[in-house]
Amino acid sequence: MSDDEAARLSTVQALVEHRTFDISRSDFAPQTRLISVGGSGEIYADQPPALALLLASVYWVMHRFGLSMEHNSVLVPYLLTLAGATVPVAAAAGLVHRMGRLFELPRHVRAGLALVVVIASGMLSYGVVINPHAPAAALLLAGVTCLIHVATIRYASSRVVWLIVGGALVGVSASIEPAAGVFVVLLVPVVLSIRWQKRYRVGGTLLFLLGATPVMLLSQPWGLGVSELRNATGVTGSGAGSRWFSTLASNAPTTPLFLPPSAMGADDHEDVGLMTILWHQTQRDIGRLAAALFGTHGILSHFPVLGLGLLGVGAVMHRNWPAFTKVLALASVGGAMLIVVLFISSDTNWRGAMFANRWMIVATPLLMFWCGAWLRRKHSTGLWIMAWTTVAFSLTVAIIGATGPLPRSGFTHYTAVEAAVRLLSDRTSDDARYTPDPPEADQP
Repeated sequence: MSDDEAARLSTVQALVEHRTFDISRSDFAPQTRLISVGGSGEIYADQPPALALLLASVYWVMHRFGLSMEHNSVLVPYLLTLAGATVPVAAAAGLVHRMGRLFELPRHVRAGLALVVVIASGMLSYGVVINPHAPAAALLLAGVTCLIHVATIRYASSRVVWLIVGGALVGVSASIEPAAGVFVVLLVPVVLSIRWQKRYRVGGTLLFLLGATPVMLLSQPWGLGVSELRNATGVTGSGAGSRWFSTLASNAPTTPLFLPPSAMGADDHEDVGLMTILWHQTQRDIGRLAAALFGTHGILSHFPVLGLGLLGVGAVMHRNWPAFTKVLALASVGGAMLIVVLFISSDTNWRGAMFANRWMIVATPLLMFWCGAWLRRKHSTGLWIMAWTTVAFSLTVAIIGATGPLPRSGFTHYTAVEAAVRLLSDRTSDDARYTPDPPEADQP
């Protein structure tokens, strides 16, 4: 179990059994992802509390029937994993199958599209552990499904309901995984592009935001006051209370936003100009971008089939599709690109990326959905062979990755071949399978 899972389970237990966010009395003891408040001895998980609140409702029912984490330390986390990750991932396949009607594909093709989107986007890999990324991606797909439904129905009263529900689903997704918050903004132009009268478009946008805004308040740490947050410090000596609000925060060592002269190979007494600093900073960001996409934690190096999603977006933009469909396709690509930019511009330790850059999983299923537009067109035999090769590779990597996407010590590097070899070997402990990075290692 990773520290991320342990911290979230500790919060769930504290909410149900002790009616507090303080996890100092929990049966699970994570090594990181913790903050302390003043000298009170209270300890809190350095995570947005929305997912813990949702899982607490499930655990409350279990607790009423006599299942507690103290006496069922394996069964209860297993059932919470099913409720918080596995079932949402399975439901996402049905949502993609429903959304596939947008492309007017046969039913069996839509079923295959749904299978590939859920598995080869990385959702399946993170559907076996408690994490915010897979359920957030499923809720985002549900919100987009509501918007597609709104654009096709004729009854005004039904539109009101579905707009509010769609906004609420996207809002819950953003409260679970703050990286999904970019889609709250990017989906507003999608509502405005529906072929309605101008006043209905404005009203629909307000209804969408009305549904999204209240539930996003779940991301606020209600267990702490503002003054307490100011005094919060990381238990491990490397965190801060304000990092609770950051989707890319990590208690691992980080690099500063602007590298000092010594880090760039300059002498302590050498005068380094602003242009030199900016140049090295640009080189650093370009390197992080390449690593985020193609490195050992890169999303495209693990799931190259995402390229078919980009081709599908291009097919939508070059054909006579409705404005609603084109704007939705652009929002899908824009959200994925914005999350990548936020990731590379942050100071997150790369070990925290885990398998296949887990922070990008929230956007990859929606991006892969546009493969359906690519399937509508005729292609050469060579292109089909290349497409099926990337699909087979991505499916294989995703299934192997599901055997351990969140190890306790993280990954120094990861390849599907090494993961397959570990599965066939006798080295089963986390310490034997994964070697943590040295404290000063932060570059990809």
